[in-house]
Amino acid sequence: MRPENQHIIDYISMGVRIRDERLRRRIVPKELADKSNISVSALNEIERGVRRAGLTNLVLIASALDLSIDYLLYGKMGQAENADENENEMKIKRILNACTQEEQTAIIQVAEVTAKALIANRMGLSARHSRNGN
Repeated sequence: MRPENQHIIDYISMGVRIRDERLRRRIVPKELADKSNISVSALNEIERGVRRAGLTNLVLIASALDLSIDYLLYGKMGQAENADENENEMKIKRILNACTQEEQTAIIQVAEVTAKALIANRMGLSARHSRNGN
């Protein structure tokens, strides 16, 4: 059984998460408000925690920032419940979303080369340990 207070939404923390993500992505309030179909003043109040975002607004804001509703409501703890994406996938997604298409392509190429090298290194170490009886 869950404690009663587990379902309490901290609107101030939620607003901070929205504002932090907006700033991290270098999005001005007007742009996020337009993407979320809300007024700039409503967005500012939501970010300060003085206004409660309704479900529709929350969905629009989460969609505009490409974040899960769980994350907006509860922070990192809520992300763990998302079966489709783990925390590292969310980090990569945020990094890529902040970049241009050319920058994304460069990052992906570097990641692919790095991953191949790390896997090859791991496989080489595994093979050497097997041959040495370790």
